[in-house]
Amino acid sequence: MLSRIVKVGLAGLLLCWGGNARAETVAAVVSADVPAYRQAYQGFVGELRERRPSAKVVYLDGSKTSNLAASVRSRGAEVIFAVGTEAAQAAKDCGLPVVFVMVLDPGKAHLSGNCTGVSLNIPVTEQFRVMKAAMPALKEVGVIYNPARSGATVREGQAVASSFGLRLRAIPANSEAELPRAMEKVKGVELIWATVDATVYGSQSARYVLQYALRNNIPVMGFSENMVEAGALLAAYPDFASMGAQGAGLVVRVLSGEPAGSIPAVSPREVATCVNTRVANALRVRLPAAFLKQAGRH
Repeated sequence: MLSRIVKVGLAGLLLCWGGNARAETVAAVVSADVPAYRQAYQGFVGELRERRPSAKVVYLDGSKTSNLAASVRSRGAEVIFAVGTEAAQAAKDCGLPVVFVMVLDPGKAHLSGNCTGVSLNIPVTEQFRVMKAAMPALKEVGVIYNPARSGATVREGQAVASSFGLRLRAIPANSEAELPRAMEKVKGVELIWATVDATVYGSQSARYVLQYALRNNIPVMGFSENMVEAGALLAAYPDFASMGAQGAGLVVRVLSGEPAGSIPAVSPREVATCVNTRVANALRVRLPAAFLKQAGRH
């Protein structure tokens, strides 16, 4: 009888513990329903379920949520996972810790204070590593840039180029009107390195640069699959699902008690690559088999 009472008592105690367990809620706010953001969100959910099975994720479309602060609080959220710059900026004003992903420049977006996350910026050293993996004999690289937009990135490139056996020819262009002159000065390089610079690689200017490069037999290394589809030889860009999973790790740290503002923002830990095989054939560029094996094709 005593044995039965003890068993019943323990069962009741376990039920009591389970019933009173604190349910953690994360509001996932997504800027827009686009493939890259969906991949990041799915990577986040998969990793969070594995690392924090008890956590509940509430999905919110930031573009359709008029009062975000009220929405996240009404759902009992303790932390916000924001996908995209617009969602992250809106989430910052909700008074909750924010973990962001898919943000190009957290500093310019003013994502500090109660925020941390994973930026879209791939370290320059990693970009140069990809260049050399694709073109081992590469010696001279050209970069056209607006100093006001990507000057810091280019200065970093100039500082590390020699460690990869590269010479970097940096050509400033302060406006789209200066691109024709800048493109003339880039002739003779073996590869153009495209930085994330809206002056040089905006919707119209990018088309001009890529077409000029193709006409003059200069390969371009871009920063997105779209650029490869548009005529760049190759691109290095973040693995979006991996970035979401990386963000989940930061969310777990916040749920465990670390202030978001005390966790430094980080760069993507996994970089994806893709190549345009038609461009490679047109430019007569032979990419190493090892590189082609792990790169996506277009």
